[in-house]
Amino acid sequence: QVVVRQNFTLPGKADFLAAETQLFKVLEYVKIKDVKSLKDIPLDKWKSGALKTFELSSIFVIGEMIGRGNVIGYKD
Repeated sequence: QVVVRQNFTLPGKADFLAAETQLFKVLEYVKIKDVKSLKDIPLDKWKSGALKTFELSSIFVIGEMIGRGNVIGYKD
């Protein structure tokens, strides 16, 4: 319904391939080899990462509410 009402187009094969390429670049950048390397990360870095994750998820949720035009569910 939202796709039709707002004239969105569904992603094509090229879009998925571009997203896959970008994802692999990010995973190559991270390079976590084992769990022990995760334990060596300082607590302040964990807190910073958790805060950034919370901020990004909050922005996503707010964007979803704006896109739907309603806080809960879709407007009819």
